[in-house]
Amino acid sequence: MDDCVTKCPICMETLQTPRSISCSHTFCQKCLNDHIITSCHGKDSPTGFHCPVCRKYVPGSISNNPSLWAKTFPKNETIEFLIHSADDENVLKFCKPCLNGNKEETASTLCKSCMECLCEGCTDHHKRLTITKDHEVVPLDEIHKPSYLETEEHNCNEHNLRYLDLFCFDHDTPCCSVCSITDHKTCKMDTIKTVFDKIEKENESQQMLSEICRAESHLKKLKEIQKEKQTKIEDKADEIRDETNKLRQEINETLDRLEHKLHENLAKNMKLTQKAIDENMETLSDLLNLSNHCKEFLTSATKRTCSPGYVGEFHKIKKQLKRLRSAKLYIKDAEISATFPNFLKTIRSSKQSASLTVKENPISLINLEFQSVPKGVVKVEKNVLDILKDDAAINDILFYENNTDILVFVDDKTGVVCDLSGVCHKSVDFRFTILRAVLIRKKIYAVTDKGNLYYLEIPQNNTTCKCTKINITFAVSVFQESLVVGCVNAIVHMDTNGNERKNIPTEGCIFDVISLISGNHIYIGQKSLNPERTVRAVDGNGQELWKYEHSELKFPFRLTKDYVENIYIAGFSSHNIHLLSSAGYALKIFEQIPYPGRMLIRKESSNEIYLVSAFNSIKKVKLIW
Repeated sequence: MDDCVTKCPICMETLQTPRSISCSHTFCQKCLNDHIITSCHGKDSPTGFHCPVCRKYVPGSISNNPSLWAKTFPKNETIEFLIHSADDENVLKFCKPCLNGNKEETASTLCKSCMECLCEGCTDHHKRLTITKDHEVVPLDEIHKPSYLETEEHNCNEHNLRYLDLFCFDHDTPCCSVCSITDHKTCKMDTIKTVFDKIEKENESQQMLSEICRAESHLKKLKEIQKEKQTKIEDKADEIRDETNKLRQEINETLDRLEHKLHENLAKNMKLTQKAIDENMETLSDLLNLSNHCKEFLTSATKRTCSPGYVGEFHKIKKQLKRLRSAKLYIKDAEISATFPNFLKTIRSSKQSASLTVKENPISLINLEFQSVPKGVVKVEKNVLDILKDDAAINDILFYENNTDILVFVDDKTGVVCDLSGVCHKSVDFRFTILRAVLIRKKIYAVTDKGNLYYLEIPQNNTTCKCTKINITFAVSVFQESLVVGCVNAIVHMDTNGNERKNIPTEGCIFDVISLISGNHIYIGQKSLNPERTVRAVDGNGQELWKYEHSELKFPFRLTKDYVENIYIAGFSSHNIHLLSSAGYALKIFEQIPYPGRMLIRKESSNEIYLVSAFNSIKKVKLIW
């Protein structure tokens, strides 16, 4: 057996719990985990890593924690089988079913599903049996080839490699029949074939491809902007360096000039001081010379005679002595000092030449507008209902009575119940003008034009509706059978009795709101000083996730989601519908629908929509991609 197959490329030891990544390279689970953690270190939102062997990009799992990724990659059962069989040469030499029957037949193939070696006869039977005919059987002499060592998650690692023929919607994972009655017995399940057929029928892969292309376009644009920002930051850093060098040069020149001037002043003052000292020294020298002259005369024996010259000179010296006594004698002294300005001392004691501030300003990818959103058309298949009353308008509609009827709310405080073909079979007096309504367990909760939230009961035999006031709000939707209401600067979760469960801070007045399974909320809001409405997404704590704005979206009016949580925005003044993914990526703009309002999407088909148009008509439409 080739050691290269069973050795980990990272630790160079025999593979322990071998995990194979998408590029087909296999590593110890621990080595792979260490590599992933190292690769993702410092990334804000890691999504994958590069293979340490071929450097190919490998996406991580859906978990945001990279330390959990390694164990989600499929275990390479073939390599693990080869490692375990190294201790017993008969495992790869003889046919396992024949050994079970006490016969020794030379093995020629390996069933990767059963992980058993087979002889030619057993291989033939294996391929004929109904239960094993779909198993992957490979020649033993080619088992070490990379193509046969690749792993595909067709079989369940938990239950003896049973075929994964089911899909769990609650956990978004394929399952085997044993999984369905153990770990997933309460989950929503369907067969792999049914799920695949639905994906193909509803063209979900094309929608996802469109979304991925949009995301790719956004990411490329963001990367370009990031590169521009990087260049700008580097240029700014170079500018600071140049400015520092220039400032340093100017400071040096200034200090040199100040030093030169100080030396000049010092020399000038020293010259004057030295001159005064020299003059005083000469005066003192003269007086010393005079005193020496007098001393020499008085001590000279030859000159001390009784003569007119001696007597006359004696009296002169007497006068000179008097002059010496009266001479003003002093010492020329000077103190030299220099007072340096404080800024020089400040510079000397400074720990830095400038205070640097680096402020990060993240740019949201979703805030960037890309004009190349693909276009579609809204095709009207049927005019379901027209409101012909003067000055009456349709404010809202909702599916009623198991989605077989439509309940229509008109702004004259009335309503009608009609079937999907437009046949009206009941009128209702609501006593209030209802702007928005939702249905929870066959009970209606409605927002009025006065900003009040009411619980409505529609009697079977009475056309007058019973109303119970709950709270003050401007929009209402449903999340997990509780109320989500839009107020001023808040989205509030309530129970059906109006008791507040959670308050999520927002900005401005909320005109419409929908909630996603993730717990995030999409809303149309308007700030007090800004007349423009915007579509925003926030998480359960009110943190803004993204904002959607587009030059072809004017006056966003209503929000709707389909059953895969795509978001539909009715552009009232732009006469179109914008289709977004739950992450806020624009997937399509559907045009040619006048003044769209509330939209209802049937669960059976995302393309079959009932919507209010121009306030007075309900139309059944189809979105043409």
